[in-house]
Amino acid sequence: MRYIFGPWLPDLPPHGHDGLVLAENCYPSPAGYRPVKGFAPLAPALAGFMGGAAYVSSDGTTSLIAGTATDLWLYSGAWASVLGSLAASEPWRFTQFADTIVCVAGGAPVAYDLTTQSAVELGGSPPNAGLCATVREFVVLAGDADAQQSVSWSDQGLPDEWTAGQAGSQPLYAGGEITGLAGGEYGVILQRHSVKRMSYTGDPALPFQFDEIGSNIGCIAKGSVAQHGRLIFFLSERGFAFTEGTDVTFIGNEKVDRTFFAMHPRADLDRLCAAVDPRNSLVIWAMPGSPGRLWIYNWVLDRFSTATLDIGGLFSGFTANVSLDALDGLFPDGIDSVAGSLDDAAFQGGSPLLIVVAGDGTPGVLTGANLVQSFRMPFVEPVPGRHARIWNARPIGDATDATMLTLDARVRIGDGPAKIARTEIRRSGDLPIRADGRFVQAELVIADPACSFTQGIEFDAAAGGRR
Repeated sequence: MRYIFGPWLPDLPPHGHDGLVLAENCYPSPAGYRPVKGFAPLAPALAGFMGGAAYVSSDGTTSLIAGTATDLWLYSGAWASVLGSLAASEPWRFTQFADTIVCVAGGAPVAYDLTTQSAVELGGSPPNAGLCATVREFVVLAGDADAQQSVSWSDQGLPDEWTAGQAGSQPLYAGGEITGLAGGEYGVILQRHSVKRMSYTGDPALPFQFDEIGSNIGCIAKGSVAQHGRLIFFLSERGFAFTEGTDVTFIGNEKVDRTFFAMHPRADLDRLCAAVDPRNSLVIWAMPGSPGRLWIYNWVLDRFSTATLDIGGLFSGFTANVSLDALDGLFPDGIDSVAGSLDDAAFQGGSPLLIVVAGDGTPGVLTGANLVQSFRMPFVEPVPGRHARIWNARPIGDATDATMLTLDARVRIGDGPAKIARTEIRRSGDLPIRADGRFVQAELVIADPACSFTQGIEFDAAAGGRR
């Protein structure tokens, strides 16, 4: 009897479906799951980290920047402050306009120049902001504590002009506080109870029109917003969702939403952060902590999974070039101690990737050793209506070591657990194990550092009596 692991569906009952009850420290992949790898540092710790980004200038220069409560920092072999005496009241957020990065954190916006790698306060008298995006040739701001339902935009092509030309603002009273912005050919404005599209009209007097694409639906956590192209992901009162600017699609309903809200009270949602892993078609929501928890969604496969590790934040962007001298500073035991190859894209400038920040402010990537994976199936009936005798099992995947199988075999699902474990996988790939019951739940734990994929479990079983 072969059971291929289906999608992770913790919101469903633990019986009667082909999904998984637990999918921990793994990524969804076609016909199975891949291991999440451990943390590998890219730069030294930045104490007080409150958000980061990485960008490439028109001349190919890459900049890894991050903000704290008082400074904006640039990493180039070491962290250096490029602008101080700031007063960030919320996490830093960033948007690119040509070679200018507009940086906001609840106060006066900052302009970082990619070519000179320097920063100044953004000119032109922009409003205070905690949110930013680039829509066509306009920089768009929102999140002013004194105007929480208003959105403002710069003059066309001039991110440092906010009082002349086509610059303007618009209050959006229906929908509540603005909690997210996304840019591109058109803008998307996320409010507490509404989602609106911001479309360019070409009219110099009124350059944008605002159309509601989701009513009584909105974003409840500013940090939950992540964008990849036209896909804008966020957390709503109804759970995880995305929009492409025309309507709203809910992706966690009857899958993971109830489990998420049961684990994370509303009071903790302000700590939530999100980013896209562009290489792997993943959006990841992180609840910081030690350990913290990652909620991973593959939008191509429409599947979730989770991971647990020490995390203080995450963002997507482009890596800065890391020289051999810088590697000596990062890895004092020598470059031979670097996890993986020095040809890895994690050390090459301009490579898109997900950057994870540890709880102490150390930026890094998930390229270390495999984390221990755990998969738990729902209760199944190997022989419908009858007891089953199981005497052997085989993982379907390439794990050859450090693999443990636990079976919980019961007469009734409501009975107490009766767990039987086998820890040694044999050279044949077998896990000899004996269990007897009508309903059987299997949990597979894989700590094999060489494992690269897991698809399911195959059992040797036969019908027993009808007890």
